[in-house]
Amino acid sequence: MAVSGGCNHDWEAYDPRLDGSGGSSGGMTGAGGAGGRPDPGAKCVPNTFAPCYSGPLDTENVGPCRPGVRRCLDNGTYSETCDGEIIPAEETCGGADEDCDGKADEECLCTPGTVVSCYDGPPKTENIGICKPGIRICDELGNLEAECVTQITPKLEDCSTLEDDDCNGSVNDACPLWGAAFGGPGDQTPWGVAADSAGNVIIAGELKGSAGFGGQEMTSAGGGDVLVVKLSPSGEVLWSRKYGDGQDQSARAVAVDGGGNVLVAGVFQGTLKFGETWDAKHASLGGDDVFVVKLSAAGEHVWSRSFGGSGAQIARSIAVEPSGNAVVAGEFDGSMDLDGVVMITSSGMRDAFVLKLFSDGFPNWAKRFGGPGDDACLGVATGPAGSIHVAGYFSETIHFGGEPHTGAGGTEAFVAKLSGSGAYLWSKGTALASNQRATAIAVNEQGDAAVLGVFQDVMAFGGVPMVGNGSDDLFVTKLDSSGNVLWGAPFGGFADEEAGAVAMRSNGEVYFSAMVEGAADFGGGLILSAGNDDVVAVKLSPDGDHLWSRRFGNFADQDARGLSLLPSGNSILAGDFAGKINFGGGGMAMTSAGSDDIFLAKLDGAGGHIWSKRFGDSSSQSPAALGVDKSTGGVVIAGIYDGAIDFGGGNLPAPMSSYTLFVTSFDANGAHKWSTTFQQDSFVEPMSLTVAGDGSVYVGGTFSGALGVGSSNILSNDADDIFIAKVDASGAPLWAKSFGNDKVQGVTGMAADADGGIVIVGYFSGTIDFGGGPVVPASTCDPGDFCHDAYLVKLAADGSHVYSRGLGGMSNDFAEDIAFDPNGELLMSGTYSYEIDFGLGQPFTGEYSDIFLAKLK
Repeated sequence: MAVSGGCNHDWEAYDPRLDGSGGSSGGMTGAGGAGGRPDPGAKCVPNTFAPCYSGPLDTENVGPCRPGVRRCLDNGTYSETCDGEIIPAEETCGGADEDCDGKADEECLCTPGTVVSCYDGPPKTENIGICKPGIRICDELGNLEAECVTQITPKLEDCSTLEDDDCNGSVNDACPLWGAAFGGPGDQTPWGVAADSAGNVIIAGELKGSAGFGGQEMTSAGGGDVLVVKLSPSGEVLWSRKYGDGQDQSARAVAVDGGGNVLVAGVFQGTLKFGETWDAKHASLGGDDVFVVKLSAAGEHVWSRSFGGSGAQIARSIAVEPSGNAVVAGEFDGSMDLDGVVMITSSGMRDAFVLKLFSDGFPNWAKRFGGPGDDACLGVATGPAGSIHVAGYFSETIHFGGEPHTGAGGTEAFVAKLSGSGAYLWSKGTALASNQRATAIAVNEQGDAAVLGVFQDVMAFGGVPMVGNGSDDLFVTKLDSSGNVLWGAPFGGFADEEAGAVAMRSNGEVYFSAMVEGAADFGGGLILSAGNDDVVAVKLSPDGDHLWSRRFGNFADQDARGLSLLPSGNSILAGDFAGKINFGGGGMAMTSAGSDDIFLAKLDGAGGHIWSKRFGDSSSQSPAALGVDKSTGGVVIAGIYDGAIDFGGGNLPAPMSSYTLFVTSFDANGAHKWSTTFQQDSFVEPMSLTVAGDGSVYVGGTFSGALGVGSSNILSNDADDIFIAKVDASGAPLWAKSFGNDKVQGVTGMAADADGGIVIVGYFSGTIDFGGGPVVPASTCDPGDFCHDAYLVKLAADGSHVYSRGLGGMSNDFAEDIAFDPNGELLMSGTYSYEIDFGLGQPFTGEYSDIFLAKLK
């Protein structure tokens, strides 16, 4: 089931999570009780709630004493009873502070010198793990001492020990398998995180300035750029992408479909280009517009869509169905044009929207929800039978199809369920006299929903109301598939807490992330921040009981942005941080490179760092191609570098220019094996890499000028030429070939055959000779208009020519990739425009930029 991330953002549009002021606290009139709370009989809006407390003011939230709630009756006045409150009582001498004065058993008489057992930790933790009871001694006046000495109560899990420090029955639960940090001088923000079925991790967010991702340095074009990064289950960067121009663009949410494709939703201004084809280029209609892009598992553009109108449109969350259809939720004002399929218009200020797209990106349907005030969908998740759950907030009224929901003066929370066709199934809304916002939602295979949000004073979708501490507190509510409230749990302290993301497993366990400043209790005892906002990850049982909670932070601010669950039982936590942060009790401390950097932490019940690496200096390093040695599990990467870089065998030779090619090999555990460099006096771009069965490595790409391979050079013609180079299993150069003319050509895919030879595909313009005579393009358009033909070339293991062919038609054709099937036959894919001839005597015909797949002997 798809899981949404949180709603956090710093976009110019209104952000309810960051707005601590909320709205009016209306809904209460008449005489005020203690602390400004309403007295019985005061006027109110029927069926709303307000906090109440009848005990002495200095005892509220001391010891077991807690406020309750007063219900507004049908006659519009508050009830006499304060439901759920706990007020001071006489001490029973059982070790608890029943009179709520901050001291336990201080008036109990005892025999001087006697000793009684005591324990101040949470229930069910005594004699679990490190937790042990202590003793209280009766003094000479017959009073038990207030302090329970020698007791050991729960503390945060210390991942450097093998002790159950939080006394929940598990050792080192939620300790990181690995942690990773990415950043540079500017601010980097991961707004969403998702995981595929193989355990790979994808983060999506915003890049400002420069940042390094696994050795690849990326720099934003001016404002914020869209950022997407994919990492392996062990935390190694597989690929990274950025998109943007000089204005502001940001990815806000990410999801992964069953095929490993990555779907990203966000907001942009100006122009946004995901590729070179016409359908990959988008321009906003003036203000903030929504984009949705689908990338392949390898990070290549599949399709993209943009939607805008007269006002501002912001995508907050995205979810994907098993069929590959995507659902996007957010907010907009004015009008929003959905590819001409439907036009929706807000009814007042900002309204919520839900948009469903087919798997090819075309709109299926869209819904608008809202009234005259500000309304927004902040989370979306898909459930069984194609159902869609959304969560967010509304200001005055909102109508999903059943009875309308009307607020009581502040910001109200909602959760609603729609069918796969957008029809109304059920909805829940608060009507309270304070501020509530549902910020994220998750749905499991049974159709249960877990909702995360923030509230002030009182919170309820139904059932027993939750009471907060007066500031912004957190709530988690679990509902069944029919919308019935199963349980609700409040969390917080006396400072403001901020919600991150929520996720739920099929067994009903709930995970959520948050930010806490000061002290807060999530069920396992007080958690204290190290300074400003710290990140907290929490796991609850299917019934809402605390299982574990972990805090990460330092004196600076840390933000929780995304949370995703892995099939293995592990979880991925994403956010941003400044300063130094430690996820694992030694050896895993990470320091930001400037201001806010991205962090990723993989949490596991067994705990332990596997491995992670960082390479480079303040100059630019960029990996461009990756291959795997299937016989050993080793990894080979190729890229370019500028400045000093050490992959584990010492600094590579100083580059002759700013474009120096490297090829580096690591074993299956990440240890460096060898590195080779190809010096270049002008330009080089590695584009593809593959490892042969004997461990030798082929790398291909384009270059200009002279490229040094071992003791010899290859020379280009006037434009970018193709190069193919081979090194042996120890990295020693064997040979290099160049092919070109005065036009543009490139390498897009390579595959090694069983005999150690290499098959290469790519694109070319003009006549080119790969060693077997001229290959003439079939295209008739101008190469200056990005007009190319595809080629297919095979070289023997020693680099000699075996065959070469041009493939194309009258317009633009590209071979994109190639692979061998188990029978040794070739599979080739690419794009063509209008027609392409594979030598069958009858060309294939189509439209502009259609896909082809061919199988060759």
